[in-house]
Amino acid sequence: MGKFSFYNRTEHKRHQKNFFGNIINSAAEQLKIKKELGLSVNLVTIRAIRKLNNKYRKKDKPTDVLSFPLHAKLDISKLKPDHAIIELGDIFICPDMARADARKEKMAFDQKMAYLVVHGFLHLLGFDHEKNQSEAKKMFALQNKILNI
Repeated sequence: MGKFSFYNRTEHKRHQKNFFGNIINSAAEQLKIKKELGLSVNLVTIRAIRKLNNKYRKKDKPTDVLSFPLHAKLDISKLKPDHAIIELGDIFICPDMARADARKEKMAFDQKMAYLVVHGFLHLLGFDHEKNQSEAKKMFALQNKILNI
């Protein structure tokens, strides 16, 4: 993968660096990404995700995942070979929100956490389901393919 950082700022201990790293590696393989990638996954509290959501998206409520890409639209296939590591950005996941959502959706907690990290990863690659219906369809289809849903 390249440079993968994991920070857990919660009491949640079930999902650790290898869980997320393996999923991201699998997603990169399925997307046929041959470049070394740099990104971080951060587990944060409800309070922290709410602050981030309010500050950067002007939505004063908690959410399950936020992504902060370093590039507006990244086409990895067009990057030069001399780019050793392509820094993508940061993913923030709130395990407490994910657990609540998983219960509502009648989904296993592990499956929900996998879904969220793939969702965040695709946002870092430039996919945006809020842009329009066509982009949403494309992103969710790709997400489901990666997760074998």
